[in-house]
Amino acid sequence: MKEKAIETENAPGLLSQTDSFYEVVLDQTLFFPEEGGQTCDSGVLMVGFSLILPVLDVQIQEGFSSDGQKAEESSDHSSNEGHTYEARICHVLTQELDVGTMVHGIINFDHRFSNMQNHSGEHIFSGLVHKHYGYENVGFHLSDNEVTMDYNGKLTGEEIEKLEIEANDWIRQNVQIDCRYPDPEELEKMDYRSKKELSGPVRIVTIPGCDVCACCAPHVRTTAEVGILKVISFMNYKGGVRLSILCGERAEADYRARQEELDRISRLLKVPALACAERVDKLLEEKTALQAALNEAEGRLLENEIQRIPASEKNPLLFTKIQAPNLVRRSVNLMTSGHSGISAIFFPKDGPAEDENTASDYSYIIGSGADQKDLRDLQKKLNQAFQARGGGKSVMIQGSLRASARELRDFWKEL
Repeated sequence: MKEKAIETENAPGLLSQTDSFYEVVLDQTLFFPEEGGQTCDSGVLMVGFSLILPVLDVQIQEGFSSDGQKAEESSDHSSNEGHTYEARICHVLTQELDVGTMVHGIINFDHRFSNMQNHSGEHIFSGLVHKHYGYENVGFHLSDNEVTMDYNGKLTGEEIEKLEIEANDWIRQNVQIDCRYPDPEELEKMDYRSKKELSGPVRIVTIPGCDVCACCAPHVRTTAEVGILKVISFMNYKGGVRLSILCGERAEADYRARQEELDRISRLLKVPALACAERVDKLLEEKTALQAALNEAEGRLLENEIQRIPASEKNPLLFTKIQAPNLVRRSVNLMTSGHSGISAIFFPKDGPAEDENTASDYSYIIGSGADQKDLRDLQKKLNQAFQARGGGKSVMIQGSLRASARELRDFWKEL
């Protein structure tokens, strides 16, 4: 398509505040701007046969009069001192173009078609949600990676599955999708979905029997061109539900990625793909049993180490490789029952250091014995000496720090 540049200026903030980006307004364009929750078209502008300029962004700006100057806001887009209140589409480039330059625009149609598939799929699904449950689509986002829809009512997993099946039935029916601007009289009589009040010409996208919705975006010609619709995830959101879907080529790519991951897991587990979940359940049961046995053994190990601490030692300090916080906490309680002062266990986050002079990341649990010393003062000292992060109550504190075992032993001797 041949287009003519009618205005250029430094971009006022769409991508950058530097002089490296420019907005170019054309007298006509097929580039769809970022609008209606959907990402903009990508592509290039060609000047002659030698200069190719990537289009980095496409934005729509409202509030300009017919002479290109900023106009006062007017809710009904009526004339303003002889100039019509209108919008303009800005193509963001890295190079300025002279007014009157002839350009040839080329859209990345793969990106455009992917957006068309997913937006049309959203209309099918949202139309069915509205048809069966009366819910409105109150939020829509179509990026290059995901499609999310927010509905103002809750849906169960079973209901969503039925909607997905029905949506794919509509896709297979190859229904014509009609996009047009009804005249005001016809529009007044139409029952259509819309997220907001609209004025002026309104574009209506109709999937007969399925959905009627106001929409400015490009769509595929028939439902069959959507290909397939798959609900990827859903969650309760603001009193309703948020769904994520993929359609067409994106759904196929997602399926391939999931199949590759499942095949990899199947090979690792040495079971058929559809038996992976059952095998994982068994592995988790085995892990739980092994963890219980390990905890019991580690508990006995800690008890033996605690029993070897002399009863005369008022403030016992213990280093251990065991990293189970609940087990360490229980062991600290055992230490405080036999020693009147402050009892502490330090356990390394990633295993013990090679020697006592090498710093490690330690977690710690410290308890107060029969003397009932307030440990919050000790916590402050640890913060000052080792930039420790932690807290707790007067009788027990816990946290983390980085230090060597020797530094901690020297610190402990000063208590």
